[in-house]
Amino acid sequence: MTDNQGDSAANRESADLRCPNCEQQNEPGDRYCANCGMPLPAARTEPSPPLQHPQPEPPPATPAEPEPDDWRMSSLGPPPARKRRVWLWVLLGLLALCLLTCVGLIAFAATGTGGEWFEDLGTRVVERATESAR
Repeated sequence: MTDNQGDSAANRESADLRCPNCEQQNEPGDRYCANCGMPLPAARTEPSPPLQHPQPEPPPATPAEPEPDDWRMSSLGPPPARKRRVWLWVLLGLLALCLLTCVGLIAFAATGTGGEWFEDLGTRVVERATESAR
């Protein structure tokens, strides 16, 4: 085989890997385009004749290795990293902090010391408001 024949065979092979719909270059063995999902020309098969109903085979006595699929999806690379919703956790943390603060203040106000403290605070606020109004 000459170099020209080898080059033309390589060009034919690379042309067979291009999608006729979107011109995406695909990997050898791909039956569907990695970009648009259209069946590649090499993957198209002749329509098969109607199937006769064969006699079912008995199941194998030992588990056999799973047969490889007759087709595979194009490699799309690793799945994208899942985004963590940090803002949601910060918001939930702030809400929990507010809730715990309110519960703590209510529990403190229910005690004798807390009740007196809140009464004194209220008295001081009213006295300052009265002084500033004069």
